[in-house]
Amino acid sequence: MQDKEYWELRSQSFPTFLDGESYQKKMLKIMEENGIDFNGADVLDVGAGTGAYTINIAKSAKSVTALDISRGMLDALKQSADRFGLTNIEYVESDWGDYTPEKKFDIILCSLTPALKGAAAAEKVYDYVKKWGIQIGSAAPMKAYMLDGLFELHNIEGRYKKILHTEMKDTLKRRNTPFISIPVQGEWERTYSRDALIDNLKGVVLSHGRQPDIKAIEGYIERFKDEKSNLYISKTFYDVELMIWKGQEKS
Repeated sequence: MQDKEYWELRSQSFPTFLDGESYQKKMLKIMEENGIDFNGADVLDVGAGTGAYTINIAKSAKSVTALDISRGMLDALKQSADRFGLTNIEYVESDWGDYTPEKKFDIILCSLTPALKGAAAAEKVYDYVKKWGIQIGSAAPMKAYMLDGLFELHNIEGRYKKILHTEMKDTLKRRNTPFISIPVQGEWERTYSRDALIDNLKGVVLSHGRQPDIKAIEGYIERFKDEKSNLYISKTFYDVELMIWKGQEKS
């Protein structure tokens, strides 16, 4: 399955932006503590998805270009942005390798995206950064407890893989550009209604080329139900590296 096809399938049930999501706000706070200022900035979010970072950043940035290979992801992002009345987001459906910006960006953010693989992709990011470059990658495979059992039910061998392409770090070293590396670990939690969770897990299975066993899924998810709220809780352990470097613009 091609990358675009995979992400279009995932977009049909991918979680949309939720105000107050703690993981993204935690990462943004760490960025700010290390000198990143999104206020009034022209920002590029590579692999924006449904906008977990884009929308938070757009609330203070001058503009945000949301780049994603999936039209479905961008449509979901725009729906969320419209709810907040955000009009400073440009939506670009493209692979990073095919995208030809007409300008450099104050800040470029690449978070847990497979777009940043290969030396050419990393060099391109470097060349388009004016003030700050940011990469978030997996330092170890994520542990998505709910998905492990789902994959076993459907004989899917795939697991969360590392998305920590060393090409960006190699590029910075080759260009003699200092950077900081910050390890961040924790667990994020998301709640779903029964129907929303089933739809999400169906999408995951379909994106791996399998037909979902609905009855099996319905039985499986009951172990994740919170009896007080009647909502279903999905937890994921993450171990990521946040890497920040200064661009080449003279201050």
